Amino acid sequence: MTSITNYDVRVNDTSILIDCANSIPREMFDQFEYPLFSDTQLRNDFIASTSVFVSHESNVIISVTAGSKLKAFTLMEYLQFDSEIFGFNVYRITKIYIGGKDASENSLLLGLLLSEITKQVRNKHIKYLVTAINSNNSNQATLLNFLLGNRFRFINTLISFKMTKDEYKGVYLYQPKTKDIFVRKATYQDSEAIVNLAAKSYKINRYHLDPALDRDACDRLHATSVYNALMNGFADMVIVAEYQGNVVGYYTAKKKYYPELEVVFGHGLLTAVDESVRGLGIYSQMNNNILKWYSEHTDIAEMGTYVNNIPIHKTFTNNGLSIIRCVHQLSFKPLQ
Repeated sequence: MTSITNYDVRVNDTSILIDCANSIPREMFDQFEYPLFSDTQLRNDFIASTSVFVSHESNVIISVTAGSKLKAFTLMEYLQFDSEIFGFNVYRITKIYIGGKDASENSLLLGLLLSEITKQVRNKHIKYLVTAINSNNSNQATLLNFLLGNRFRFINTLISFKMTKDEYKGVYLYQPKTKDIFVRKATYQDSEAIVNLAAKSYKINRYHLDPALDRDACDRLHATSVYNALMNGFADMVIVAEYQGNVVGYYTAKKKYYPELEVVFGHGLLTAVDESVRGLGIYSQMNNNILKWYSEHTDIAEMGTYVNNIPIHKTFTNNGLSIIRCVHQLSFKPLQ
């Protein structure tokens, strides 16, 4: 049996970053699912993004070493926007790596990480902590079973679909069900309509599905997010759908260039359709417009929906988009 005294647990030891990048497997890097990216590109992207991560003093790195060998680490990111909305400290665990030689050692390593995470929750007065486990991670079952057995609760599973620029020509685009739907780029004058829509539209998401969070604050978070997307430039594209002269839907999207990967990624952000006019194909028409925008401005685009959001799941599937990953979302239950 491996003794716990053989391990050294450290907090915010930034000297491990290069060691992390050189020792962890490909599946720990963001976007590892895309074969067009080499291991070197992914490693360099990890170093660049983690260097930005550690520049924020509120963020936390926890590492576990045995001698000179890195055995495990996790990253805890402070979510300023969420914290301001909910009125307490909100953090997200963005990475969990365990590199034990067998299941027994991995369990021990997770115990060491969780012990230090719990200390950080207490010391930083963290009232809400979330994480997401990638289904493509070979250790997903180990991570899920351990976390769910140690004060984490399951929220939902988010499915991400992807489309490359070259795949756009093969995508099926829905034909309008009615001529009364008009999709256009949003203007500042649409802000009130989409903010009001955002405040009442969301039920299936990791915020509203978690009983630990206040529902009014969840509504306010989405309303503020879509306001920022349109009015403060937090999104690169905001479109709205009009039906019989009224704004009844919106879709926001963002693009970002990753120099180490040499690509522009597009990401779907927020979208909603007024409940009173669902089933008319309004979302499908907005999605047609966003897919076209992705094809013109990005190399790869990803759009997500929850596994139980059947209408959106069906839309993406019928578009011909392919699933790139699923992530299981969990939240931590701090002791009161």
